[in-house]
Amino acid sequence: MTAGEGTGFVIYPKLDHTPAVFTLQNFRVKDIDKAVDNLTEHGVAFEHYDNELFRTDERGISSDLDSGMKIAWFTDPAGNILSIIQE
Repeated sequence: MTAGEGTGFVIYPKLDHTPAVFTLQNFRVKDIDKAVDNLTEHGVAFEHYDNELFRTDERGISSDLDSGMKIAWFTDPAGNILSIIQE
């Protein structure tokens, strides 16, 4: 599978899979707002957090005011956590 700008990776099934409880893959994006809108239109549901580590807005985007980094998490069909990140 190819993901933007020629980046490649392999995805394969595992019968006794247990989803990870941490982010497995971050995908860098230039405009996280546009990426969230596009993925949402295609049926992706973003995670929402409100704890001491992460707080997301109504769209699922967490912003670090000090660094300017923004990140939004979602899960794949197997339950693994993935994210899009704007640095």
